[in-house]
Amino acid sequence: MHSALKTRAALGDRARLVTADQGGHLAYLFLDNKCANDVVTTFLAAGERPDEDTACPPN
Repeated sequence: MHSALKTRAALGDRARLVTADQGGHLAYLFLDNKCANDVVTTFLAAGERPDEDTACPPN
């Protein structure tokens, strides 16, 4: 998580950090976390980022 926070800080307002507290590196579509999947799908389909960093709780 430390490296993710450093990268997020380096990118400034050009990026958003989306976390899913479920462990491992596979999250999108593999861990069935609706919150994380919805945020990523919206970005990929419409290019829309969340207004702020998003911490998704585990399912």
